[in-house]
Amino acid sequence: MVLLKETAGLFVDGSAGLARKLNVSELATGLTVVAFGTFVPELVVNSLDSIRDNDDIVVGNVIGSNCFILFVILSISGLITPLRVKSSTAWREIPFSFIAIAVIYLVANDSMILSRKGSFNSRIG
Repeated sequence: MVLLKETAGLFVDGSAGLARKLNVSELATGLTVVAFGTFVPELVVNSLDSIRDNDDIVVGNVIGSNCFILFVILSISGLITPLRVKSSTAWREIPFSFIAIAVIYLVANDSMILSRKGSFNSRIG
């Protein structure tokens, strides 16, 4: 636990020093450190599950964690200050969101498509 605390402190201090040298704002640096801190545990879990052939868990973890983080950030931001969105932005972004959902659904459900009789998988085995 002490090692974790010390290395986290070194990481934050190093990031702040690098940001000052590159004239990057402290906010951007802090957000990057937080993003990295939330990403590394997921990377480890997903890597181990991928090695163990638990692909369903990996996909679920990626989609679920990204949705949770997105909605928590939007919710807290909306509680702090009203979020103003132009209608043109909403009409432009919503179709792309639905297309992304459809693509993820198709990619995640490849077994549903490929496991039917006469498909690629049935010809291999």
